[in-house]
Amino acid sequence: MIIAKNCETLASLKLCWCWELTDKSLIFVVRYCKYLINLNLCGVIRLDGEFLCEIPSKLLGLKTLDLEQCPRIEFSDLMAIKRKKPKIIIKDYYGESVEYED
Repeated sequence: MIIAKNCETLASLKLCWCWELTDKSLIFVVRYCKYLINLNLCGVIRLDGEFLCEIPSKLLGLKTLDLEQCPRIEFSDLMAIKRKKPKIIIKDYYGESVEYED
């Protein structure tokens, strides 16, 4: 993904309703845009969540992750991120904030 490789210092990225985006594209974003603070993927319906496992180790400064209306993202994957990054604000499919549960 050209944006990811050429905008390494990007802090905020909003890719709402980009229906053709896939996990492969988001893996590039997570690996190359390491200074992201806000990532909004609302309505990106083709995402399966493969890219999510890299977020805690690659996007150390990420504060918000919006996955509202992303039907293929598993809640358990969101909880895994929340466990590793308790201060991050994550929105689930319904736009609700994901809260860490023991």
